Amino acid sequence: GGKVLQVKYAYGNTTQSLNSVNNTDITSLSIAITPASTSSKFILMANIQLAMTDNSGFGLKFIRTISGGSATDIYTHVTKTSTYINSSDTGIVLRGYTALDYKDSPNTTSSVNYKVQFKADNNIVLQNGNAPSSFMIMEVKV
Repeated sequence: GGKVLQVKYAYGNTTQSLNSVNNTDITSLSIAITPASTSSKFILMANIQLAMTDNSGFGLKFIRTISGGSATDIYTHVTKTSTYINSSDTGIVLRGYTALDYKDSPNTTSSVNYKVQFKADNNIVLQNGNAPSSFMIMEVKV
């Protein structure tokens, strides 16, 4: 078993309309956290609200930046069509939530910034109608 050392949470409900973009930050879903030790593990959990229509798709990823370092992709859906509606029916609208989680081992005691990024193929609306998305990180001692 493990012990939870700290929990950080971010919440966003600002509508973002995206059309064929790569690697766009999701508004408000960024967390800075300082590990208690180099052996700490972080459990990252994001729950993203979105709406999509015909012939559109998306992918998500977590980005880690250790203080003084460069940004690193630590988990990513393969492409911006990882989830896709393949239809020419313009009446199709999918609204809902998609989840992304990952266990990270940053191996540092410096401040770490995590954020959620989005890739869109065609039209996607995040936080549609100001519905919330969330991002939580738990530091775990194992």
